[in-house]
Amino acid sequence: MLRINLLPPYIYAKRQVIKTTLVFVAIIIAIILFMATWAQRLNKEAEDWQKQAEDMKRQADAVLKLQSDVTSEEAKSPPIETKLKFINDLQAYNVQVPSLYDGLAKCTYNRVRYTVVQVSGSQMQLQAHTETLGDCARYLLNMQRASMFSSVTMAFPGLTAWQPGTPGSAQVFPNGINLAVNCTLKQPISAPAGASGVGGRGGSGAGGRGGAGAGGGGAQGPVLEKIK
Repeated sequence: MLRINLLPPYIYAKRQVIKTTLVFVAIIIAIILFMATWAQRLNKEAEDWQKQAEDMKRQADAVLKLQSDVTSEEAKSPPIETKLKFINDLQAYNVQVPSLYDGLAKCTYNRVRYTVVQVSGSQMQLQAHTETLGDCARYLLNMQRASMFSSVTMAFPGLTAWQPGTPGSAQVFPNGINLAVNCTLKQPISAPAGASGVGGRGGSGAGGRGGAGAGGGGAQGPVLEKIK
């Protein structure tokens, strides 16, 4: 069958314009949807980055607080170390002191009575009382033999002169003899800072005659020194 198109050309041009318009509209809609999806994705990523930034800030604040706490604890460390050193030194000192007094008691002649015992570092100062020069000699000999002393000196405060006794008898002094003894310790001993020192009046063996303390303001008597 023969078909004859009698429609004018502009009719087809109008349809072509409508189709082209629909295609462009579809493309624009697709672009808009794509842009909306992409914007939504970017917003989500921005929110994620914001959360991460906030988490990192919280972590940084926690680290700074921890560092501050560490600095604060480190500031407390020196006093604690000082206290610990004091306790250790005090424990060692409490072991040394009884040993020191025990050694002194072992080398002390039994007729000598102490009135003062003082220790400072390597020096031990003793004030004692006895009856005769023979007691002084025995006492000094014992002290010189003691392994804990490197040197021993003895003085007689207030003693100036005496009358010789009868032959074969020991010279006896009516008021006894006061002794001032200075000993150098081979191993110094000192009380830790803040603790009481060693000794004092009424030391080991104290309690001799009444009024037998170290002599008054008289001149110092003869001195006996350990021969090196």
